[in-house]
Amino acid sequence: MGNHFALTYKLNTLPSRSRSKSGRSRNWLRFDTNAMAVAVFFAIVLAVVAYLVEVNTFATKGFEIRTLQKQIETLKQTQNQLQVQAAQLQSFQRIQGDSQIINMVPTTSISYIQTTALSQR
Repeated sequence: MGNHFALTYKLNTLPSRSRSKSGRSRNWLRFDTNAMAVAVFFAIVLAVVAYLVEVNTFATKGFEIRTLQKQIETLKQTQNQLQVQAAQLQSFQRIQGDSQIINMVPTTSISYIQTTALSQR
């Protein structure tokens, strides 16, 4: 539906496009090489920045993991020391020594209360 259709309805016709030797329009899709170069450059810069951010994030996480592992080892050692100390404080020799310090005397004879049998009905 080219120029003939537009003439039948008395419409303004579009100016014909200039054609190259291959028969295609020269203005159909024109690439601006400078704009493409700038776009490629910014894409590369964006990729490099994203890569650096990811590497930095992984390095930071690794540092945090090493710090937390050291803290875990320190806490395990402290726990072991506290368990040994608790066992020493609960030992029978320790309890006997403490009773002598506060002047307790050992019992020599034990007497129990005698109860009478109650009548059963």
